[in-house]
Amino acid sequence: MSTSDSTVDTKRSLILAAGELFAEQGLAGVSIRDIVRKAGATLSAVNYHFGSKVGLYQETVRYALEHHINAEDTVALVRKVTIATPQEAADFLYEFVLRLFRNYLAPEHPRWLERLINRAVVDASEDVSATIAEVLRPADEAIRDMLLRCVPGLHSTEADLWRMCLTGQIHYFLMARSVINQLLNRDEDAYSPEFIEQSARYVARNMVSNLGLPLPAPVREGELKPPSP
Repeated sequence: MSTSDSTVDTKRSLILAAGELFAEQGLAGVSIRDIVRKAGATLSAVNYHFGSKVGLYQETVRYALEHHINAEDTVALVRKVTIATPQEAADFLYEFVLRLFRNYLAPEHPRWLERLINRAVVDASEDVSATIAEVLRPADEAIRDMLLRCVPGLHSTEADLWRMCLTGQIHYFLMARSVINQLLNRDEDAYSPEFIEQSARYVARNMVSNLGLPLPAPVREGELKPPSP
């Protein structure tokens, strides 16, 4: 293994080890020694790669968010699409919302990622808030641009509110997983792929409808079913 590969592996090991610990105990509850012990690294490696424990915490939050939102694909999808009719706009917006749900709530994501995101959002310092905003901004702006392109006559202020409503709904599903399962009398600790899909379709359909666009093709073809408990 080259020195470069070893450096990358050490950095990744520190992020994964620290992320799991921060997710369970928070920034204040974890020491650098706890992290390097779990990662099999050294104190100097933390300083070299991240500068401090706070710097490492910010990078773990960045890592967790990037894995949930898949921002690069989201931005690329919006930039390449061509929309010529209201029906095309409705179909694209519907599928776009489904994609966001699937990315954010994908069952294969390690659960510590969502616990860390929840902690970071609730307890964020100014620096951590800036990191979260930096990671979210490209996808968030892509959603805004997509809405302005899809919905004739939509004002930029309305587009801002709509994008916050959409991301807020998706994040609620992430933050309130245990509460939602209790409310729906579900014994599962995780969401089933079917529940994620049904919930995504419900939110997508209502968003398209409330924006005054035609019913998306999948809805007209009878694919939507209410989420089952």
